[in-house]
Amino acid sequence: MKKTNKQNSGFTLMEMLISITIFMMFLGIIASSYTSLTGANRRANETQKLYREIRFVFDTLAQEIRAGTIDYSCIDPSEKTLCIVDGKGQKRAVINFNESGKSITLANQVQAGVLSAWSTEQSQSLTSENFGLEDFEIKVYPLQDPYKSGNESINEIQVQPSVELILKARGYVFRTVYSSRVYGSQTLYAGL
Repeated sequence: MKKTNKQNSGFTLMEMLISITIFMMFLGIIASSYTSLTGANRRANETQKLYREIRFVFDTLAQEIRAGTIDYSCIDPSEKTLCIVDGKGQKRAVINFNESGKSITLANQVQAGVLSAWSTEQSQSLTSENFGLEDFEIKVYPLQDPYKSGNESINEIQVQPSVELILKARGYVFRTVYSSRVYGSQTLYAGL
């Protein structure tokens, strides 16, 4: 009996090499796509984490600013410090940017009487070590104290005080403006 070529059918070496080459190219495309996808997912997660942390910082500071009055005696742009006094003038929130540690802190202070010294009750860092904070600026408008006796006749400063916060982190710049919702009812300067 004679064997025909049909019975000896199979892959030749050349067909096998071409099949393996196509399969390897396919695997390379899939691996490259997977690597790109996981990298993009990692970057998106890092960005979301940064936005969550910034939202926490801004929300915390907004609560303090909106619930109190700007203490103009405590503002120091060079030190990047802002103080907010509650409506009764007995509690104060001190917002500070620590240049060396690259962190934003919020200290709660209390005062026994109008002319007594402030004492720190509690202090917390609003940013984590991995936050990537580069800079933090605090701008207050108006620059002069509208609450101070004698300033009531200066129309340019008789506006609702506002605070602009500029936060720089990981190459991004975030800005927001909050205004104090307490105006004219605070006792910070009573007796002075």
